[in-house]
Amino acid sequence: MKKGEATRRRIVAQAAGLLNTQGYRATPVSEIMRVTGLRKGGIYRHFDSRTALTLEAFEYAVTRMDDRFLRAVEGRATATDALLALLDVFREASRDEAFHGGCPITNLAIESDDADPALRAAARKAMTQFVGRFEQAIARGVRHGEFPKGNARARARVIVAGLEGGLLLGNLFKDRAPMEAVLTHLERYIRSGFR
Repeated sequence: MKKGEATRRRIVAQAAGLLNTQGYRATPVSEIMRVTGLRKGGIYRHFDSRTALTLEAFEYAVTRMDDRFLRAVEGRATATDALLALLDVFREASRDEAFHGGCPITNLAIESDDADPALRAAARKAMTQFVGRFEQAIARGVRHGEFPKGNARARARVIVAGLEGGLLLGNLFKDRAPMEAVLTHLERYIRSGFR
């Protein structure tokens, strides 16, 4: 790897955590400079714009989070086991650096809303893929007779909305109780076949 590429990757990795905790749009370039130890020109030598850096840092954060989910479902024989393993990732989220500051997808979605169409599109794409991970597991369970027929996407959205809400409340109040309540409910929901 060339030095320039290594520097770019380092900037992205360091900016990802900073932007997720301080705000994707709200964090000033001076703070990115402080964390990376680079001057403004050193940062913009590697990125065309602040938005380009933000998008790449967001993708890095989402990929890091998704890696947790991929590892969690690896080798799970049943859809139920896969879904419960995905829930366990959220159980550990408050102690996992990938979730420091909350879920990067939700954080960017809230912050970008109507203010920045490019960032909003990135958040939508990432959330669609995230919901899709749960939807695929549910659809597999339906195909194999593990779950009754039903709308896999709607079920996945209920799960993700609960998880994101639990993570947000837990982060806001610095308390694991909201997430534990959500996880207990979702585990019953999954084990009961979404009844």
